[in-house]
Amino acid sequence: MFHLKKLPTEFVSPTSSSNRMRAKRRLAFLLGTAAAIATPVAFAEEADETRPIDASTMSVPVVPKSAQPRSATEQAKRLPLATAEPKSGDAPLSVSVQVPSNSPTFYMLDTPAPQPSSSRNEQPSRIDAFNENQSKVVTIELAATYQGRKLGLITVETTLTRVLNVEASQLRAALEPYVDESTQLLLSQFRSGFVSVERLQAIGVTARLDPATLTLTIEAPPKKEGPLDMNLGGREAPEGTQTADAANFAAGLTSTFLFNEDFEDANSSTLSTSLSGFVNYGGVRGLNLDYGGILTFDDGTGESRFDADRTILFMDRPEHALRFEAGTLYTPLSELAGENDFLGVGITKSYRRLQPTRVLRPLGQRSFELNRASEVTVLVDGQEISRFDAPAGAVNLNDIPLANISNRVSIVVEDEFGRRETQSFSVASDAMLLQPGLSEYSFGIGQKRDRNRSGFTYTDDVVAAGNYSFGLNSNLTLGAFGYASEELSVVGTQSVFGLLDGIAQLELGYSDSETSGNGLATSLDYRWNSSPNAVRSQNFAFAFDYRDRNFTTAGSQFGVGIKYDASAFYELQLTNRLRMNLSGTYSEDYYSDTAAKSIALGSSYQFGHFFFGAGVRVGSDLNGDDDVGGFVTLTRRFGDRGSANARYDTRSDRASLRYRRPARDEVGSFGYEAELSSRDQDVSLRGAADYTANRYRTRVSFTQLNRDNDAIGDDSRLTARFQTGIAFADGQFGIGRDPGRGFVMVDKHESLDGARTTIKARGRRAVKATSGLLGPAIARVNSPYVPTTIPVDVLDAPIGYNVGEGAYYVVPGARSGIKITIGNDAFRSVVATFVAYDEPLKLTAGTITNKTTGDTQVTFTNNAGRALVSNLTPGEYLLEFAGTDFTFEFAVDEDTEAFSDLGLIDLTQGDS
Repeated sequence: MFHLKKLPTEFVSPTSSSNRMRAKRRLAFLLGTAAAIATPVAFAEEADETRPIDASTMSVPVVPKSAQPRSATEQAKRLPLATAEPKSGDAPLSVSVQVPSNSPTFYMLDTPAPQPSSSRNEQPSRIDAFNENQSKVVTIELAATYQGRKLGLITVETTLTRVLNVEASQLRAALEPYVDESTQLLLSQFRSGFVSVERLQAIGVTARLDPATLTLTIEAPPKKEGPLDMNLGGREAPEGTQTADAANFAAGLTSTFLFNEDFEDANSSTLSTSLSGFVNYGGVRGLNLDYGGILTFDDGTGESRFDADRTILFMDRPEHALRFEAGTLYTPLSELAGENDFLGVGITKSYRRLQPTRVLRPLGQRSFELNRASEVTVLVDGQEISRFDAPAGAVNLNDIPLANISNRVSIVVEDEFGRRETQSFSVASDAMLLQPGLSEYSFGIGQKRDRNRSGFTYTDDVVAAGNYSFGLNSNLTLGAFGYASEELSVVGTQSVFGLLDGIAQLELGYSDSETSGNGLATSLDYRWNSSPNAVRSQNFAFAFDYRDRNFTTAGSQFGVGIKYDASAFYELQLTNRLRMNLSGTYSEDYYSDTAAKSIALGSSYQFGHFFFGAGVRVGSDLNGDDDVGGFVTLTRRFGDRGSANARYDTRSDRASLRYRRPARDEVGSFGYEAELSSRDQDVSLRGAADYTANRYRTRVSFTQLNRDNDAIGDDSRLTARFQTGIAFADGQFGIGRDPGRGFVMVDKHESLDGARTTIKARGRRAVKATSGLLGPAIARVNSPYVPTTIPVDVLDAPIGYNVGEGAYYVVPGARSGIKITIGNDAFRSVVATFVAYDEPLKLTAGTITNKTTGDTQVTFTNNAGRALVSNLTPGEYLLEFAGTDFTFEFAVDEDTEAFSDLGLIDLTQGDS
């Protein structure tokens, strides 16, 4: 039985290092660091650097002496060698082996062990040799990926930090099924042997090393008619992470309190809260309840009310891309035929992301519908050209001045409670070809749902609707849709096919309405891109819709009134910085004597941190009035978040100057914005400030509008917003900023009493959430069924505590809570220096057996005879050295500290 000497310095387990360090350790081994491994390092009295050794990969990292430690899981301090003589009062050594799911990792010393005799054989440090080997170029095979697809192994010539050359024939064979024909032709010039990454980049193919996963990441222009090929089934966790599954029972609720004060109206104060929550039972494949609504405590008249959002009960089968659902649903038919909005049951199969609720819903070629009043920001080529407040209801992009001069139009919608969604619109549809043999569909039946000014009502009219698509071959996908109610029937067909190196979609529809009679409609969309990553790339899109007077969309009673609606767009990238585009529109309805038509010319240019855009449009509207205008916009970026934007639109006579620095979803992040604008001689000033705390988020904004019309008067308004939420996962509560659509909860094991857990931001030294008096760390999870890595850390952990890999690989469900507990009872580590016959027991493998459970693990001695055993629980152990008769027994108990140094152990003591 041994006793431990209390250690004054901290010890870090190698498994708490980051993914990047682990990958570099593995690559360092491949780069020929045999010299460094010959005398591995873990704890040193005089060495300048500390090296952990992973027994499963025999990899060697380097932690420079100049590195500044920040926490127990990030520090690497040298530990002095302890002697076998115990101090009185020290806890007895008590350890038991439980083999963890991952291979154990060990630390070892690079300095020679103290010798029993007076002579010591000092060995030189191998640090310089290790650092020199890191820059060597070696030939190895790396796993390659392209757009999330695994391509297999490709031979490369690489250093520790970047790939230099790639084997040409392997690369060409791996990319052939996925890249466009022009890229395949360019790749064919490289017959065999290695080709440099610079030459690949010249033809639009990039290849780079991802140190976080030790993979070769390849980017290249995809096939224009490529099939949709997505796997929503199981995924393998990348090396250097631990897997965390969704909790069996989880619930989350986000509440956003909103206060509005109009200083010009003493009775206009309102207080309301937006509720957004879910309940999940059974994890990713379990049952989900998604709900929400807006509770108005005081609408300014002293009245209160509750406006419910959609309530949906659903279950997903992600491996089959299936969703079974019931509640207030909608079944999209097509952009031409509309959608079925109903209370009932449905089933959906979609390889695209499944989203049970949305604030923003596209209605047609250039329109969308808002479920509630929101702020709409219009982006063209990624640059803001317009921002306005819109009420609930339909919004037509034609009403946004000059927005349709570009095919790349994005709409960012943020409602008053801070919920944000983004939708991209283009002249042509975003139809996709399905892989041959794959099908997508959506069917639903229930009671019709109608919108009115007070919300939604449900009629006695039973409706049924559905759509179905099937991949006939890699170049053709066929589909059909239908809608039926007592008053209206709609049927139609869809086909998506490759045409002239682009993708086209043809749709035919027929309706039979008791109110409007029979009607026909058709639409044709086409889009084409040429080498989007190359200079002189081109982009063309065309769309044409026709509806006769009586054609009626699903859920309606009367014809839409639009006869012809056509648009075309062409863009040419002249240089890496300069783009030009030309577009035209034509629209005609059954009620106007004239047609609306326009031609627009636009351009964008980047110089340094500045982005400049300009455009002009000439045409006329349905009333015959001239529709002529131009706009200019200038954006200057500041750092990674700040931007200033100035714009002027002659058509609406609107000018604005805005500076914005949004807050991040990280603890302690502060954001603000200010805008000065004028429209038709009305001048407004707006300012806002945001702050993100650990458990909540706040925003305060103020708007001052000075109207030119004195009869209406000015407007001064203050808005304050406070958001927080409650999370529950498998018996554990927590408070976070926004857990209402899914979250990750990071708790700690009871052995980490007094420590704090944190969820770190990926790629930055920032914290997304931390534990404390109000429970574990809680962070929002955004993208359902998209694999992600959650970096974690522990602050103020016991010296030498092994917290695991420091990163968790998760695949969240549509609504799920993921609970992670850091630490376990097997957190203890023991180190000792073994000698035999006055010599260190060098480079010898040993097997440690738990005498109670029979579990075993392996350790190694280094050139100094020093070895470490980790992941131990209380118990008695037997250490047997391979190829020798030497054995060593030891035990640890509940009071043993996280790290124990047994000092010098003479295995031949007492031998004659």
